[in-house]
Amino acid sequence: MATAQAVRPVSRPKLAARVKKGLRERLSNGALYVMLLPAVVYILLFAYKPMYGVLIAFKDYKMNLGILGSPWVGFANFTRLFKTPWFLITLKNTLTITRSHSATARLMRLS
Repeated sequence: MATAQAVRPVSRPKLAARVKKGLRERLSNGALYVMLLPAVVYILLFAYKPMYGVLIAFKDYKMNLGILGSPWVGFANFTRLFKTPWFLITLKNTLTITRSHSATARLMRLS
């Protein structure tokens, strides 16, 4: 009959040793992190910070209260916008101007 052998647990390095090794690897790649820093700052500054201003669309914005201090109104501003008689005229004008600018830009590229 075959005898079963005891299974030995796989030895793992202690947590402190693993942390030190990871820290050592990160410090050895410090130049790469420094090169990554401008890209991270760019993304935070030009992609995420402007989203803070989107809150104004959902608030009854008062300049003296600021964006976070102004009361929340939800979609009331959008409802008011879509109900005005000038909405369709304004939308048509906006689309017309956009098309004319696009056409002008295309013509400028061709010449």
